[in-house]
Amino acid sequence: MTDWPYFGGMSEAPDNHQVARQLAVLEERMNTMQADLSATLERFRADMAKRETEGARRETRMLLAMAAMIGLAVTIIGFLV
Repeated sequence: MTDWPYFGGMSEAPDNHQVARQLAVLEERMNTMQADLSATLERFRADMAKRETEGARRETRMLLAMAAMIGLAVTIIGFLV
């Protein structure tokens, strides 16, 4: 008798119906895991896009603030000269 640890430790070889059922269960698990992974990857992509958008907005605000400070400095220097 052969021990088949991959089929639940049965002491005899599984028949084709058992193997087919176990294969179907494994395929279902694989499909579920693949769907979960796809959903997780999509959430990650959405989070990265959101972070990129927020970073661009932050950079724009900083550039506008810097331009305002430069404009103010030029105005002050213009009054002093």
